[in-house]
Amino acid sequence: MLEVLKMENGLIDDENNKSPALLAVVEGNRIGDAFKYFQNSGKNKLYFYSNSKQIKNAGNKRITHVYFKVRDILFKESNVVAKADFIEITNENPVEFRLQGSESEEGLYYYGFTNLRKLNCPIELSEMRYFKPDGTGSRLLNSTPGATIIIDPEID
Repeated sequence: MLEVLKMENGLIDDENNKSPALLAVVEGNRIGDAFKYFQNSGKNKLYFYSNSKQIKNAGNKRITHVYFKVRDILFKESNVVAKADFIEITNENPVEFRLQGSESEEGLYYYGFTNLRKLNCPIELSEMRYFKPDGTGSRLLNSTPGATIIIDPEID
């Protein structure tokens, strides 16, 4: 079973002074539904699922943020448009904190977040880097398919 990773606010990687973050690729309507969920549900956390094996080792990282790349023809494919505070990643489906109608959708992992907000200035995906233990992560490509661990672009 995957060990649950809890948010450790303000902590960064000691070796290279870089903080890891989660990058999630979501459908455009999902991010819009997430904003409505936080406005209307009275709940302060939400979970999306991912089948990305890139995040299976996230349990040993101190993730503080989730960034959202929206996959939609109305948005540029390479832009990251929203950010949230990371809560945890688990392999148990937290059905009470899922979008209405998606509670039964299952994945390998479920990542929780809160305090979802639009970025004032979208971040080009090519400006982000994969998180590597030595701090030398390579740049992300526009074809990055799903959730992955990145260097937090706003904590450098």
